[in-house]
Amino acid sequence: MYIRKVDPKKINLVLLNTPDRNEQTVSPNSGMKVYSINAYGDMIQESGSNAFDFNNGIYPDNTNAEIFYEDQNTGPCDYSNHCPSDANTAVWLPILKQNVNPSK
Repeated sequence: MYIRKVDPKKINLVLLNTPDRNEQTVSPNSGMKVYSINAYGDMIQESGSNAFDFNNGIYPDNTNAEIFYEDQNTGPCDYSNHCPSDANTAVWLPILKQNVNPSK
């Protein structure tokens, strides 16, 4: 079995609408960068979250950036943000790119 060794500093974790769970934390000393992207009022995300883990988003006190966006969908998708649509990506992706590569 071949295991590729990757420098943790080269890893960017992008967490999209992921529930807040205290057991899913990444060590602040890991070297990985963590970016949490969340829609305001995402019922599915909130339903899967720990009741007392809403302090600072997905990984409390352990993200390089938290990006919150207003859902751009309408109709049945406007309460869950989990529909096949590029509308939301157009909002949060430029912000993510700026956080990952601040010099560009």
